[in-house]
Amino acid sequence: MAYNEDHIFVAAFVEAYARCGYDGAKAYQSLRPGISTNVAAAAATRLFKHPAVKAVLAKSRKKLMKKFEISEERVLQEMACIAFLDIADLFNDDGSLKPISEIPEETRRALAGLEISELFDGVGEDREQVGRLKRLKVESKTKGLEMLGKYLEMFRDRLELSTDQDLANLILAARRRVQDDDVLDAEVFS
Repeated sequence: MAYNEDHIFVAAFVEAYARCGYDGAKAYQSLRPGISTNVAAAAATRLFKHPAVKAVLAKSRKKLMKKFEISEERVLQEMACIAFLDIADLFNDDGSLKPISEIPEETRRALAGLEISELFDGVGEDREQVGRLKRLKVESKTKGLEMLGKYLEMFRDRLELSTDQDLANLILAARRRVQDDDVLDAEVFS
């Protein structure tokens, strides 16, 4: 592709990427119908490394983050609300559920859902409301703590090795130790 065609394709890919729900393979297939999903996924992966694609996606991401007031600090605050939820903040001293307006904002942010069902007794005109069933669903505290821990790099998912010595020197030293051990074993058994 010539530079101009390449530039146009990059712009079309970025637009298709957003239109296809941020699925790179689907975006590529929408621009090149008939290509298999595997080929499209590989091509999309290559395109994501293209400097122009990176730049446009970064600019788009920045624009969306500004529009929806998304920041690293705000995401961390939300994770902290989930991780450090105190379930007691949902209830009055007598064990009844507090009205939503009385629940602290940090606690409300950890709620995943609220379902209210009205309970009735009787049939027809004799039917009367006898109560309400309120169900609160809170986000997983464990998941919130895990997300915060990963962000703070408190957990290691991989082994990190570092050394000041050259790898070749380490291998040579290990070989010498093995050879020395073989010589000692040969002397003991002779």
